[in-house]
Amino acid sequence: MLRAIDALVLALSETSGVTPEPPSPNSYVPLQEVYAHWNPIFQQTTPDTEIFSHECFANMHDYIQKLLARETELREGDGAEDNLAPTSLSLEQTSFGLPQEVISNLRIKDLLPWQSELLLKTVPSEAQRDEYVPPCYRHILISAPTSAGKSLVAFIYILRCLSLCRKSAIIAVPFIALADELVGKLRDIIPAGCGVVGITGMKQVPRVSGTRPMVYVCTFEKAILVFGKFLQKGLVAHLGLLVFDEIHLIGDGSTRACKLELFISQLILLEKTARISVCYRIIGMSATLSNISDLQRWLGCYVYECNFRPVALQEYVLVDKSLYLYTQTGKLEPKGQAIVNSPITKLRLNTSPLNTISLIALKPLIIFVTTKYETIEVANSLADVIRKSFPNPPAELMAKRSQLITELGQLGDVSWGPLISAGVMYHNSSLASLERTLIEEAFCNSVIHTLVATTTISAGVNLPARSVVIRYQKIGSIELDGAKYRQMIGRAGRMGLATSGHSFLLLTERDRKEVMAKLSSGSDMVTAVEQMLSELHTIRPTLSSLSKSSISAEVILNSCIYDVSVREFIESTLAYVQGLLKHEDVVRSLETLQCLGLVTFSNSIVRLTPRGRACVDAGTDIYNSLAIYTYLQTFQTEGLLVGNDYHICCTIIPIYTSIVALLSDQISETESKKSLLPPQLFTVPFQFRETPLLTPKYETFYNVASQMDPAILHPTLAKLHLSMDMIEAKMLNSSGPCSIGMASAYNGLVIYTFLTKVEEIQTAASLEKTFTEVRTLFGVDGGSFEALLKHSIQQGNAMAQFAESLGRTTTAQVYRVLADRLRRITLDDLSDLLAIPGVGEKRARALRDAGYRSAWDIVEAGIDRLKQTVDFGPATEAACVVIYRGAEKLWDAATNG
Repeated sequence: MLRAIDALVLALSETSGVTPEPPSPNSYVPLQEVYAHWNPIFQQTTPDTEIFSHECFANMHDYIQKLLARETELREGDGAEDNLAPTSLSLEQTSFGLPQEVISNLRIKDLLPWQSELLLKTVPSEAQRDEYVPPCYRHILISAPTSAGKSLVAFIYILRCLSLCRKSAIIAVPFIALADELVGKLRDIIPAGCGVVGITGMKQVPRVSGTRPMVYVCTFEKAILVFGKFLQKGLVAHLGLLVFDEIHLIGDGSTRACKLELFISQLILLEKTARISVCYRIIGMSATLSNISDLQRWLGCYVYECNFRPVALQEYVLVDKSLYLYTQTGKLEPKGQAIVNSPITKLRLNTSPLNTISLIALKPLIIFVTTKYETIEVANSLADVIRKSFPNPPAELMAKRSQLITELGQLGDVSWGPLISAGVMYHNSSLASLERTLIEEAFCNSVIHTLVATTTISAGVNLPARSVVIRYQKIGSIELDGAKYRQMIGRAGRMGLATSGHSFLLLTERDRKEVMAKLSSGSDMVTAVEQMLSELHTIRPTLSSLSKSSISAEVILNSCIYDVSVREFIESTLAYVQGLLKHEDVVRSLETLQCLGLVTFSNSIVRLTPRGRACVDAGTDIYNSLAIYTYLQTFQTEGLLVGNDYHICCTIIPIYTSIVALLSDQISETESKKSLLPPQLFTVPFQFRETPLLTPKYETFYNVASQMDPAILHPTLAKLHLSMDMIEAKMLNSSGPCSIGMASAYNGLVIYTFLTKVEEIQTAASLEKTFTEVRTLFGVDGGSFEALLKHSIQQGNAMAQFAESLGRTTTAQVYRVLADRLRRITLDDLSDLLAIPGVGEKRARALRDAGYRSAWDIVEAGIDRLKQTVDFGPATEAACVVIYRGAEKLWDAATNG
């Protein structure tokens, strides 16, 4: 009996030697049967809906017991030589110094053996604080597979830091989504009297103090600024722990990786030189580390490696339509042809290999492809097959999907209806944050069973999946490597969702030829694929990103902060440990910084100039500091159009990426580029690639600008060395490059239009409507529009801090106010509401939807109006009392200093 693809469970034919798991009834999703003409490879498992829909540590005692038994089997199978194998511990018996109420908040009773072993070695006795940890166990590097339980170990270290040491902690993660997820989990488990704050993207760094232990959950970039606040206030002694998740990203060669290496180098330097009293621990975690010895020498840390994966993973390779199992011995075992018949016609479906394996794979399913455009193409193709060849899903499920379509339609895109009706959706950067949130929630709740995503989701979002499909494809010089492969297959079989996971690596005919070309002509296809998979299971060494990037000048710039020699700072970097920093690179970096006016030389000592100090305080790129300084100098001579929001919006557009090449070409030993003239700056051709800026649509630009107040429009265009005649000329003939001035004027107009329209409304519901209207007006997707807003807010904050460091307080205040105005009208900004005691993410969204955006809005409305306008369900009245009191307390603390 065939009902719907939405069943999420695959029933396969019986085969001797395979004992399927007995099916258990699922009250939410019906069963589904698909015909397959190859040996069954799955055991039918039904996810525990209780675990599936709750926190990852809720109600898991029974499941943990199974995991303990499973790990014991794995350790015995590996032939462990250690006679004293680690045993599991109960947190009720060994609390590691944590109060009982904190233990109960974790909602977990037993630790896995590897967790017990690590904590017993690195945590002092019950009553002792972390200062008593032996030096060899002070800093820790944890290498363990995805879902092995690294987060729980980190939480125990954090809770000890808060409750026992009464110190603050910083958690640094690479992606905003990971930070937001951690904030939600930590709010439920931290001790009384402690706080949690998420600092990502456009959110400003709050004031730090030593009076209340706090957890600062940040992206890598924001973690640097938070630590800088502790350093400036002389409060480093009140910081007890720094946790770095996905620390392997330090070697990806990006600007972010360089900044992360610089930051950790600063921490090492402060500890080695003992210039100030420091007593913090550093913990790095990753699932994909190889050359751990380099990182160990760099950090001077204890390394704990664990290969335990709580959910068994089966890896498959699909070559055209031939399916192979990749065994633990590194060999491919044939499983026959992957074929699917239509439940309606009983005929074989003539679909692509990708669609075939996607229909067969156990759900929930994530399909990984390389580009944003592929996600849309693959999702539409799969949804078309499902609509034509499978029956309609149950009415209850269709009602949930219809509701999701309606909610997404209110945000401006009604084209997703056919996809969602089929249970399929894509996930890429074109989605606005609220759209992504709705889609992710639908996937977690089984409203959507298949998600087609770019590879960034493998590290950026912790979505539960039972299977993953990876379409192997080389795009230019970008190809699948071991770290990315392990990240992606790690999404399959998440703990609490299933007892096994399945990954499928899909090779097309072109991919197969590329793989074969790498081997000798005498090798067959199976041998070639086996070697490729062996390489994917070999993680490449993590090499310092400073050795790969021209940004190494920032090593010198940051070394000047702590009044230490450049040599001392360089010796604290991973690049130096690996022998990758060359003398000529250091000399070139010094010359670059001097030419940019950021440092001076005196008696062989490198010192920061005021501009260099401002660059460091603002946490911005060295070339961006030149663009900001050029603006500030222009304001000083020609004036800033204070009161003209359009002009200010145009100046917070991040343009510096387009002037890097120009400056790099012009900087030499004899030529100093300490500033740029505005005519030179605004006439430079803008490079839109890899920037958040929108490419101008000149007809829209001209039409919207024509309706503006001339007193606002024309002075702003004049400042950018533009005129309406120039815009009209580009409208009639758009060939040729777009100048920086034109790009700034157009993108500034988009932001200005949104700002003015939003500030005319009063409710959050109208905010979403206005967001949709403006993105439709300018013909831009929600993700790109939101990215422009966020990067502009970050630039506004950087300009405010830069100006303040140079003593230009009026200009700093103008930009700080504008950045705050923009931050408060973005759809996903809940930071002000989440700061209120008693407010979690769900309550924050309910408050925002009712029109409240800060503690002051709640205090101003009063408790009676709050009860009338917000619905928290049966507990509305009690919740409103708690929230109102929390808002009052927060507002009093803010106004009284």
